[in-house]
Amino acid sequence: MEKRNVIESEIEQLLGKTAWTHKIQEKQADIYRKRGDYTEILKIGLSAITSSGILAVAFGVDSFGFKVVTAIIALLSTGVNLYLKKYDFTSMEKEHKACAVEWLGLREDYIALIADIRADIVDDEDIITRRDELLNTYKEISRKSPNTTSKAYIEASKALKINLDDLISEDEINKFLPIELRRERE
Repeated sequence: MEKRNVIESEIEQLLGKTAWTHKIQEKQADIYRKRGDYTEILKIGLSAITSSGILAVAFGVDSFGFKVVTAIIALLSTGVNLYLKKYDFTSMEKEHKACAVEWLGLREDYIALIADIRADIVDDEDIITRRDELLNTYKEISRKSPNTTSKAYIEASKALKINLDDLISEDEINKFLPIELRRERE
């Protein structure tokens, strides 16, 4: 196998890893957004029920069972508030989204390099230089990337393998181009 093919294969592997990591970070951000939304709704609901119960007790409801239920709901509301103090899902979502954007940029850089290689517009020395620069960027982004969960990996796997996220058909691309620039492939 010639030297250029070996280097191109390595770059393709890094592209694949980068694309996967980008999608996993996106899915982790989605998971935190959903958790944040659910816990905020729960927090608001419990607060509303607690307030209603307190008002009912204040205005004459004198049932011991009603007071106990109101106290339990107030306790649950406190628990949700403490949980939200510990886990700032909005910040966690933003952190993973920002990281996903970095991985996306790197993915596009790998695609551009592969295109340049296949168009034969870069020499071997330039390929190695650009590969090394991208590899350093890969390592840097990896080092500062926040941890993800297995659920994010499973969702990314589904998105990439089943839903074919990030793939755009030639027909879809042609719709964005003026008629003169569209490709007709057999």
